Amino acid sequence: MSVPVLSFDISSSMAFLVGTWVEGPLFGLNIAIYIAYIRILSKDITTQEKLLIAVATFQIVVATAHFITTILDLIGGFITHYIVSSFLFTTNYVIGDAILAWRCYIVWGQNQFIRTFFLVIVTGAFIAGYANIGHIAALSKTQAVFVVYHWTVASFAISLGIQISATLLIVWKIWRTTSWASPASGHRERLTFLWIIIESGALLATATVAVLVMFVLHMNAGAIVSYILT
Repeated sequence: MSVPVLSFDISSSMAFLVGTWVEGPLFGLNIAIYIAYIRILSKDITTQEKLLIAVATFQIVVATAHFITTILDLIGGFITHYIVSSFLFTTNYVIGDAILAWRCYIVWGQNQFIRTFFLVIVTGAFIAGYANIGHIAALSKTQAVFVVYHWTVASFAISLGIQISATLLIVWKIWRTTSWASPASGHRERLTFLWIIIESGALLATATVAVLVMFVLHMNAGAIVSYILT
């Protein structure tokens, strides 16, 4: 099955090179944020904070492994560790969605409906993501990843649904439970917190939409954004 190449797209090799260049600085930034995160939570640590540190540590380990595989691919000719790289990307990406869903669950006072809803949809994200990897692994060396169109689209579409729904639910819950009529001193802090949630959710969703659209259009440039999401 041949895949049409858009005239304004870049080659897969160029997408890999640019993606690696982008991932390097972002990986270093994430390491710095992780260290600061650990230092902040290291005082009077609770059980919940221990869990957060464990998850953050796991994500850093996965991100490190992904960056190592990209460097090895850069040395070995781009395709040596593609399946491993895809597996690490999917793992870290869906864990990020799961953390966002967990935050929504906590903000909503551990609501059982919220828990069930996100448990189902996050499980679907894991299944679609790893099924997509399985289909990619079954491709021959002459086939492009765009051949596994439906599984990739399903994986990113489910993740986008988690990101948008969790962000909107968190913002709505905080807004509804805050008494804006009373002149409380913490209103400015709450508005700042709401803006951070909206901004971070919008950035993540925008990146996911960009990858999804570029994959639907069979554009290699989508790989650059996927490296950012790792």
